This record gives sequence, C-alpha cells and structure tokens, in this order.
Amino acid sequence: MNSNPSRNASSIEQLSMATRPEAISASPLIPRTTRERIEAQGFCGCDDRTYTLIDMPLRVAPAICMFWTAAGTLLASPTALWALAPFAALGAILPGHPFDVFYQFGLRHVVGRPALPRYRARRRFACALATVMLVAAAGSFQVGLPLAGNIFGWSLVVAAFVNVITGICVPSFFVRLCLGTSACQPDIVSSQLPLNTPTGVSP
Repeated sequence: MNSNPSRNASSIEQLSMATRPEAISASPLIPRTTRERIEAQGFCGCDDRTYTLIDMPLRVAPAICMFWTAAGTLLASPTALWALAPFAALGAILPGHPFDVFYQFGLRHVVGRPALPRYRARRRFACALATVMLVAAAGSFQVGLPLAGNIFGWSLVVAAFVNVITGICVPSFFVRLCLGTSACQPDIVSSQLPLNTPTGVSP
C-alpha cells in the first residue's frame, strides 16, 4: 500500500491545530438556548467560553434584588422597598448595576473570570421596570393597600427568581416578543465594548 508522506504530515498538522488550547477554548461550551438568553439582555459579541464565564455572575444582582424584595414584601415594609428602589434605578442609568461591584471588584479576581460587559438597553429596561414595581409596592404598603403591595412585590420576586434560576430575563423576553427581533443586531455587535471593560470604572 502506497503512503503519501506530505498528506500524512498535513493530517498530523491539522490534528495538532485542532487540539491546541486556543482551539479547544473556542469550541461551544454552553447550549444555544443559554447563549440566546444572555444575548436577549443585550450582551452581544462574545464567544461561548465568555458567555459560560459570565452566565452565573450576571445573576448576582437579580438574586440580591429578589431576596431583598421578598423580605420587604413579606414584612409589608415600605421602608425596605423604598431603600432598594434607588439601587434598581441606578441599574437603569449606569453602565452596570451597583450590586455588580461584589463581582467586578472582588469575586472575579479570586476566581479568575472576566469583567461583566456594560449594560445595554434591554438590561437597563429590566432595571427600570423593577424600579417602577418597587415604587408601586412601597407606595401601596405605605398608603394602606397591602393587596396591591403584595401583587407588585411578589410579581417582582417571581420575575427575579426566573432570571436567577433559568437565566431568562422576563422583561427582555417580552421586549423580544413584542419587537420580534434579537437585541444582538450586527451594528450592536460591532459596537460592543471589550469584555475586559468593567461596568463604570476600572477596578
């Protein structure tokens, strides 16, 4: 049987390139649905490895809001809910949520993960909607409308719980449902800041 040395050398070189660390790290690491759920919030232009690394950190701020809102609603405390509202509002205004600082300036350096990308329109819209619901819940409890307060409060808790457990941002889901488009259009992807740019200031 004849063998072709150049063909064998080429096959060995291709196999070597495919097994290099950079080639392996570029391979898909997460389900497509997970990637779509993150992109639906406006985080565009990242590879699968990066999405894998930021998937859980993106849920830290919603988790803190969920527990805080649940405590305030359970206690029917307008004070607790009013206190949370400014943090939610800042998440709609700033390029990142204030609660992200626990990851941006601390945890990510310990575990060696990248900084979170800057918040885009859909993630900020979710924070703005959370602010409205917090104000509505706090105001309802304050004026003696506990039923309305519980409806607003627990609705926000459920929405945050869905985000924390599944990665689905409910407001972003409804925006996509209404507009029928993904947040990651080509022009948005091209304008996405590098992932090593923290939300706001450098650590």
